[in-house]
Amino acid sequence: MIKENGHHWNNEIGQSFDWIKAQEYEARSIGSWFKENYQTVLNTYRTIKEKGLKESPLSEFFHDENDWLSFCDYIFDKTCIEIGVAVAGPIAFWTGLKRRILIDPLLDKYRELVLEIIGEESWFTDDIEYYSTKGEFKLQNLIEQIDRAIISRNCLDHCDSPWKVLENLSLYAKTGCYLLLWTDLWHLHGSDEGHRNITKNRNEFADMIRKMGWKILREVNIRNDGSTIEYGCVARKLSSQKIEYESQQSIRMIND
Repeated sequence: MIKENGHHWNNEIGQSFDWIKAQEYEARSIGSWFKENYQTVLNTYRTIKEKGLKESPLSEFFHDENDWLSFCDYIFDKTCIEIGVAVAGPIAFWTGLKRRILIDPLLDKYRELVLEIIGEESWFTDDIEYYSTKGEFKLQNLIEQIDRAIISRNCLDHCDSPWKVLENLSLYAKTGCYLLLWTDLWHLHGSDEGHRNITKNRNEFADMIRKMGWKILREVNIRNDGSTIEYGCVARKLSSQKIEYESQQSIRMIND
């Protein structure tokens, strides 16, 4: 247990969560899923490529069509980033962006897998910026570079340090940037080797997002099956204030 500035939290690296094993689990799981479902993913990509990003509503975040269309207009020909993209994700599909950035520690493996199965139609094209690295590693060249949207879906409970990842994403965002975030916070029936627990307290989690300079516009649930405590939100960056992770950490990280 570590104590700093009056806050207590569990050591996030090691103990009951083995990040290396979690990544091996992810590679197996995603690889198996993609081999069974690649044609559906490819068809979706073809539709978006032909008709534009407005044809791919992120309905989990935008329940109102007008909100979705306004968001599309806002991000068009601008800079967006996605972390935890796996084999496919919105940013990889949205060709109408000026600058597309992807982060995933297994990204090189996923790109090879997609190329092997899909071939020259792979959506991992040369105009995308790729970072096959942990989200916990701060990329100095991205600080205050993301002017439109940051997407993180089903990612944080696979990370060594979810709070460090959130801090880095907050540093990358310019004022006005959107955050589309969803994660499982706590696995009610126990977490497997690919997942960790973060916190049982949704309100504390939301407060940490606010402390990192975000205004939460609305909260969303996606899974809705009773297996986890989950949290999702659409938020916007209020300022480019540099948040110091060590002094802001206030939620205990606990694993089964």
